[in-house]
Amino acid sequence: MSAKRLKRQRLKKQLFTKNRLVILNEESFEEIFSLKLNLMNVFVVVTISAILIISITTYIIAFTPLREFIPGYASNKLKKTQHFWP
Repeated sequence: MSAKRLKRQRLKKQLFTKNRLVILNEESFEEIFSLKLNLMNVFVVVTISAILIISITTYIIAFTPLREFIPGYASNKLKKTQHFWP
């Protein structure tokens, strides 16, 4: 097999290998929470979360009065009172 193919198979194996995330009580070593994960699931969740946060932030800035705090953006009052003479 070629080196590229072996590398691809190794990466695929690492991405889809199940790992277990366990949260333990430090004093009694009692298992509080456990979750089975693989790297692909973590990557997808982090990517979707980042896209969601960016989208929400953009929406808030674009459609609320917060956009007036952006340097170079004129306020609505200034736009209404400003008259342009030809």
